[in-house]
Amino acid sequence: AEFDALRRSGKDLVAEVDRLQRPLLGVDRVTLYQDKALRGDYYYTLARMQLLKTRRTVLSVALAEYVANPAASKQTDLVAEIDSIIGPFGNVETRLTNLATTTGGMMLLPALSLWDADIVRDEAYGPTRCRIRFELKNVGGADAGAPEAKMSFLSSGVSAVGDPDYSFTTLQADATVRDSLDVTIDAGITHVTISMSLETGGRVFTDRSTLSVPESTTAVEQDHPIPASCILHQNYPNPFNPSTTISFELPRPMAVRLIVTDALGREVWNAGARGHYARGRHSVIFDASGLPSGVYCYRLVTEDAVLVRKMVVMK
Repeated sequence: AEFDALRRSGKDLVAEVDRLQRPLLGVDRVTLYQDKALRGDYYYTLARMQLLKTRRTVLSVALAEYVANPAASKQTDLVAEIDSIIGPFGNVETRLTNLATTTGGMMLLPALSLWDADIVRDEAYGPTRCRIRFELKNVGGADAGAPEAKMSFLSSGVSAVGDPDYSFTTLQADATVRDSLDVTIDAGITHVTISMSLETGGRVFTDRSTLSVPESTTAVEQDHPIPASCILHQNYPNPFNPSTTISFELPRPMAVRLIVTDALGREVWNAGARGHYARGRHSVIFDASGLPSGVYCYRLVTEDAVLVRKMVVMK
């Protein structure tokens, strides 16, 4: 247990360094190249960070070997190796923070980052049902057009219930967007590591995060804060026949419209006239009894954004 905790601590440290580095990927390299001194500091800091991440990986292997075959003769070298990484990691974090401030005027490109994530239980659907909530942020210096995200799991015993692929509307610099994914997590699992692949304008960013799994007595309904932005959830079940539930969340009272279209973009259903909804979570039942099998899109039109997801009717 102590070994696992130490490994998670190392992963968290690397994730924090990655988060601090991400704004630098929004720097325009042509502009950076014109400043020789700053260019040297920029690449030195990134190279130092990569070296330390590699050394942390080697340390993880050494720790695993020590746990499998502990010996007093190995302890001194292992402690020295740990100390040789922890101190420089802190120095790199400081350099990254300072460098991001210095190069602020050169950040002319978007850069996406997994800003926050957690797991809550949704036991209304069974004892293993959970929801992974996450927040993405554009930490670059320009709008991120049509950003996309895909979540995958680096831990066993975790399965997606909804669609792990996401599409969002344009995300302005320093703006965030929230969404979630329904999953099942096997009993006994205490931590889950996720990987998020983020893409905008042909540029891809990858983040990893290790999240703690709450006790089974914690339900979503007991801990479900008001979202910071509009969220359109993946329908459930999916695929479905003949009906499914479409849920969405609003950060404040507003007028919204829910529309379903076929693969050709033709409207096949809507939730009626544009209506006002209170802030919080809402659910709508969609009945596809009169529709053929196929892929459909459902679109949430709000005052803040237009959100789109896909669903499958399978008869």
